Amino acid sequence: MHAANFLESVYWLGGSPCAGKSTIATLLGEQLGWRVYHCDDFYGDHKRRATPVDQPVFYALARLSGDALWLRPVTEQIVTEINFCADEFSLVLEDLAQIAAEDERPLLFEGTAVLPHLLQPRLASTQHAFYLLPSQAFQMHYYAQRPWIHDILATTSDPEQAFANWMERDASFARWVERQATQYGMAWLAVDGTLTIAETAARVAHHFGVG
Repeated sequence: MHAANFLESVYWLGGSPCAGKSTIATLLGEQLGWRVYHCDDFYGDHKRRATPVDQPVFYALARLSGDALWLRPVTEQIVTEINFCADEFSLVLEDLAQIAAEDERPLLFEGTAVLPHLLQPRLASTQHAFYLLPSQAFQMHYYAQRPWIHDILATTSDPEQAFANWMERDASFARWVERQATQYGMAWLAVDGTLTIAETAARVAHHFGVG
């Protein structure tokens, strides 16, 4: 495939953290024989490649921890999270271009970095994009069950407040993505535990036109 057209073979599964994107993408990749790009798996490489000039917010936030990261005002965290994703998206596009040059099979991206307003001018079709957005209750329930969360919170002077900030940031981010997706005519699904993983995957596959 010509480099200029590589995005035609990319499908995008975006949304807020803790919505099941990774699980759904893995399942669909196995069912469809697609390559799957898990954005989180490339975080370390993106941190290495980011520069203060080209990805200033990503570069700065990736080097913060503890109170400096999690006890900032939530309003500030929301704004920087959006800009963090925008910066990372530039690195994602570089990755996808290289992958497409090596393998022309459809590629399913999953991660938070694909923001609707950045994707829209690059999108082959709105059928290629789907967003999963967890309810705040669903998000908090499953976040609390992840053991690595407590390791991160232990680096702060006030783990309870840090967790509250984190949850409010991600809930607000989900609402922002919902508004953006709606504005650009992109499909999204509220994840609240009503549907099983298999049912959610089927919804996504149906939207993509492959199931």
